[in-house]
Parts: sequence; structure tokens; C-alpha cells
Amino acid sequence: MRDPRLRLAATILLSIIAFISVPGAILALLWWLLSCAVYRRILLPSPVLLVPAILFVVFAAVLTGISIGFMESISYGARLLVVLIIASYAYAMQREGDFLSTAVWAFGNRFGFDLGLVGEIVVSTLDVLSDDMRLVRQALAQKQTRMNLHVLTSIVLTQLVLNLGRGAQRADVLAIRGYRQGGTYVPAFIRERSDGIFFLLAVVIVFFVILLGVFTNGL
Repeated sequence: MRDPRLRLAATILLSIIAFISVPGAILALLWWLLSCAVYRRILLPSPVLLVPAILFVVFAAVLTGISIGFMESISYGARLLVVLIIASYAYAMQREGDFLSTAVWAFGNRFGFDLGLVGEIVVSTLDVLSDDMRLVRQALAQKQTRMNLHVLTSIVLTQLVLNLGRGAQRADVLAIRGYRQGGTYVPAFIRERSDGIFFLLAVVIVFFVILLGVFTNGL
């Protein structure tokens, strides 16, 4: 989906319905597979960002299994994994300026500009982190160094220091340019015919799951 407004709305709807019910998770996953088929590529972020998120889902499922039972942990982990896939799809389709355009369109040039600016900074930070980790993997391969706890700790601390420094640099640039609050920005959107189709399909999935729950509970 090229239109970030429809993509964000579909992501929110599918994430909610996937988290609260197993049928919703199954249909949301089918929606994602259909999107991959239409765009002819796997719509997921790089493994650098995806693997830690998957590990978090596994960890959350294990904790759930300890507290409420094995079967519930499987259901919870599967639903959370689908939510992760839908969110990863939204990130993979993200283009520079999408956050800013959507926020300004929704909330105006004051609060919307601030919110969009924060979103763009977060996305750019994730992109830089992905590039940094790709270079780290290349360096480890060239040196024939295996990943271990010591190396992983060094990488995490280095990335933490680098990103704190980049954040300070961004703050200095905004301060030098006199930024205080809000700004003027003209949103620009690109929409394809498939955008509306996928959004309507997401809405249909939500209503179908709700009706299915009402009908099942009614029985």
C-alpha cells in the first residue's frame, strides 16, 4: 500500500483483530500473504530488526506459558507473531516523508508536524541501525570472528553510544535552525488502486471476525 494513511489504518485494524482472536490472526496473516503476492516480494524488514522482535515474542510466549498454561502460550505467541508481521509490513512499505505527511494531514502543522518529525527520526534511526548491523556482520565475516556474548555486548554498547550521539547532533541542528514548535509542511500522497482494495479487505476482515464472535457467543 503506497498511501500511508490507508496503510496505517489497515495496520491498526488488523493488529487489533489479530491480537484479540485466533481467526482474526489467521485472516490477517492471509491478508499479508496476499499483499506479498501482489507486490511480489516478502514484505518484512531486515533480519537485524526482525530477529530481536521474534525473540521478544518467544520470550513473551514462554512467560505466558509459565503463568497461564502451555496451550494459552501457543495461542498468545501465534497472535503476537501475526501482529509483529503486520507491523513489519507497515515498516517495510514505509517511505521517507510518510510519517510527516500523515501526521500533518491528520493533526495540522503544529502538533502534527511535531509528531511526524518524531516519527521520521525514529524510522531513520532504525534504518541507520539496520545498515550499521549489516556492516558489523560483514566485518565479523571478514575477520572470521564468531558471535559470542562479549562481541554482542560490544556491539550493543557501541550502537547505544552512536545513537545517543546522533540524537544529540539532531537536537543541535534543530536548535541552530531555530526550531521550537510546529512547522509548515504540505503533505504529499501516492495512491494505487490496490490501496483501497486492501484497506476495504482489512475492514471486511474486522467486521467478519466481530460477527463471527457474536454468532459464536450467541450459540
